[in-house]
Amino acid sequence: MQQRRFVLSLALVGVVGLELFLTQEGQVLINEIAPR
Repeated sequence: MQQRRFVLSLALVGVVGLELFLTQEGQVLINEIAPR
């Protein structure tokens, strides 16, 4: 899963909020990443 690889590459510890959009073509777009 592409999103999982992306999040793991950030090397963050703790809780992170992600805002994702799903296009009509089935593509997932990452809009915002916010540490909480």
